[in-house]
Amino acid sequence: HRCRGLLELYAWVPVAEISPAQTIADVCINGFRVGHMGVSFHIGNIRLPGPLLDSGGARARQGGGRRLQHRGRPLPAGRVLYEFLLCRVGVGRSYLVDHKTQVEALDLPAEYDSFMINHDSEDVRGDGGYHGVLPRHVLHHEYIVR
Repeated sequence: HRCRGLLELYAWVPVAEISPAQTIADVCINGFRVGHMGVSFHIGNIRLPGPLLDSGGARARQGGGRRLQHRGRPLPAGRVLYEFLLCRVGVGRSYLVDHKTQVEALDLPAEYDSFMINHDSEDVRGDGGYHGVLPRHVLHHEYIVR
């Protein structure tokens, strides 16, 4: 109900980043518990650790997006399982900041609903050195909802 009338975006939330105080079922029924620091949501592409292969089977460099390292659950034969929840996030009108560290020192102005972190263009677009079927440009936005 808090998000009624606000801009809502879809975000993949890594299950490993959900607070141990909340279960997945609790999040699905009641939503996230948001403290003073807020909750970070990443919109767009996600980079998983490990090599990607281009259409010819050669290693290809991964582009921009959010990198997840050591957040998966190990499986037999060296495989890793990554679990995500697809969530609808009410970001509303976002206050743009240059670095995530600025959010800790700022109070969210009353006319805004969330912070948007301005990532470097290299983080967002990559260097264009993609091969095969991998995307040339990626989308990655980070919002902190309080």
